[in-house]
Amino acid sequence: KLRIQMNEFTFEGMEKIIKAFSFTIYSPQAIIPLHSNGNILFVSVGGIPSHNTYKWYKGGNLVVTITGDSTFTPTQSGKYSVAVTNSIATALTLYSDTVYVKTTINKNDSLALVDLYNSTGGPNWIDHVNWLTDAPVSTWYGITITGNRVTEISLGRNNLNGKLPASLGNLTKLTDLIITYSGLKGNIPSSLGNLINLKNLNFSFSDLSGSIPASLGNLTKLTGMAIQTNKLTGSIPAGIGNLVNLVSLNLDDNRLSGNIPAELGNLTKLQLLDFSGNKLSGNIPGSFGNLIHLKNLFLVLNNLSGRIPAELGNLTQLQFLDLAANNLSDTIPASLVKLTNLSSLFLEDNKFTFAGMGRLATAFPFAVYAPQAIIPLHSNGNILFVSVGDIPSHNTYKWYKGENLVATITGDSTFKPTQNGNYSVAVTNSIATALTLYSDTVHVSVSENLIASGNNSYINILNERVSLYPNPAKTNATLSFNADGKYTIMITDISGKILQTKTGVALKGENNIQLDVSKYASGMYLITITDEKNKKQTIRLYKE
Repeated sequence: KLRIQMNEFTFEGMEKIIKAFSFTIYSPQAIIPLHSNGNILFVSVGGIPSHNTYKWYKGGNLVVTITGDSTFTPTQSGKYSVAVTNSIATALTLYSDTVYVKTTINKNDSLALVDLYNSTGGPNWIDHVNWLTDAPVSTWYGITITGNRVTEISLGRNNLNGKLPASLGNLTKLTDLIITYSGLKGNIPSSLGNLINLKNLNFSFSDLSGSIPASLGNLTKLTGMAIQTNKLTGSIPAGIGNLVNLVSLNLDDNRLSGNIPAELGNLTKLQLLDFSGNKLSGNIPGSFGNLIHLKNLFLVLNNLSGRIPAELGNLTQLQFLDLAANNLSDTIPASLVKLTNLSSLFLEDNKFTFAGMGRLATAFPFAVYAPQAIIPLHSNGNILFVSVGDIPSHNTYKWYKGENLVATITGDSTFKPTQNGNYSVAVTNSIATALTLYSDTVHVSVSENLIASGNNSYINILNERVSLYPNPAKTNATLSFNADGKYTIMITDISGKILQTKTGVALKGENNIQLDVSKYASGMYLITITDEKNKKQTIRLYKE
C-alpha cells in the first residue's frame, strides 16, 4: 500500500504515481493558496493543464467552470474560492482558501460612461438602472465589464438625446457598442476610431448627421456596422475597406453621396451590404465580385450609373439583389444567370432596355424589371426609330400619333409617318413580357421633311417623375405627379396583395394625392400609378 494523503501535495507528479500504483491513497490534501494579480485570480496545482478543471465560486455559488486555464477574472466584488479536479487523479479535489475581490473599473472608462450618461439625457432613458450609483459598474443597465474594462455598451431602445461624447474614445478595449433605436443627435465622433477592439457598431434609427469619420477604418475587429436611417452626408470612406472581418455593413437610408469605394471589395467575409436610399453616384465597383460570401446586396434608390459589372456573377451565394431605382443601363450581363441561389431580384426604375433582359427573365421568373426609363426616339430624315436591344423578331412596336395607335410592327424598329403630328412608340418583347418600353415624343412635320423634338400634346404619368413624401411615412404620405387624365393608384405589399386602390382624374400640372398608411405594419410596400393609356410606374413606400 501507498498512503500520501493529508499532506500538501498538488497534482504535480501525482498523475504518474496514480498510473503506476492505482491503489495509492492520496486524498485529501491541504488547502491551496489563492493568488491575485490585480483583478486576476489564479492557483498553482501542477499536472498537465488540460487535465485540470477549475470550478470558481463566489460565496457558495458556482459562477464558472474552466478547463485548462488556472486564471479567472471576477466581474463583481465578493468572496471567491476555487475547487480543482484532475482527469487522471480523480479521487482528489484541491480546495483553495478564500479571498475578497473588489472590482474597480478603469478610470478613463468610468469617466466616459459618466460623460455618456450626462451628454445623452441619461435621466430620461427608458432604462438607467444603477447608473451613476455606488453599485458595481457591471450592474449598470446595458454595461458589460471584462476585467476592469468596458467591453459592451448595449442600450437597446433607450430614448437618448444629444451626441456621443468624445471621451468614449478612452474605452480602448471596448468590444461591443450597440445603441439602436436611440434617437442620438449630433455627429459620430472621430474618437470612436480609438475603440480598436470594437466588434459591433450599431447607431441605427437615430438622428446622426455629418460624415462617417475616416477613423472608423481603424476598427479592424468589427464584424457588424449598422448606421442606417440617420442623416449622414458626405462619402463612404475608402478606409472602410480595411474592416476585413465585417460580416454585415448597413448604411441605408442616409444622405451619403459620391462613388462607392472600390476598396470595399476587400471585405470578403461580408454577407450583407446595404447602401439603399442614399445619393451614391458613379459605377458599381467590379471589385464587388470578390465578395463571394455575400448573400444580400441592396443598392436601391441611389444615383448609380453605368453597367452592372459582369463580376457580380461570382457571387454564387447571393440570395437577394436589389439594384432598382438608379440610372443603370447597358446590356444585362450573361454572368448573372450563374446566381442560382437568387430568390429575389429587383432591377426596375433604371435605364435598361431588352438587351439581355430576356435571358434574365427566363432564368429568374420572379425578377422585377419593369418599368424602365423613357427611351429616346431618334429620327433620320422622316424615318423614326428606337434602339431597344435583343433579337429584332422578339420586339413589337406600337406607334402612336398623339393618343391614337397608327401602326403595329414586329421585328422592325423603324417607322415613317405620313402625317404631321406628335409621335411616340411603345415596345414589348415576347420573352421579357413584363416590360413595356415607352419612348419620348417628337413632332413630325412631313411637309417640311423635318422631325423635331416638341412639347407633348398629351402628358402621361410615365413621362414625369413621381415623388412620394415623407418616405418613410408613419401615418400619411403624399404622392405627387404631373399628369392629366384618368389615373389609378394601387398599394400592395411585397407579396402582391392589394391593400388600397384609388381612382380619379388628374388635372394638368402638379397633382398631390394623400394616402393613409397608418394601419399598415412597418415594412416596404409598392405603390403603382397607372394612367389611362395603361402606362405604369411603381415606387416603394417604407412604413415606419
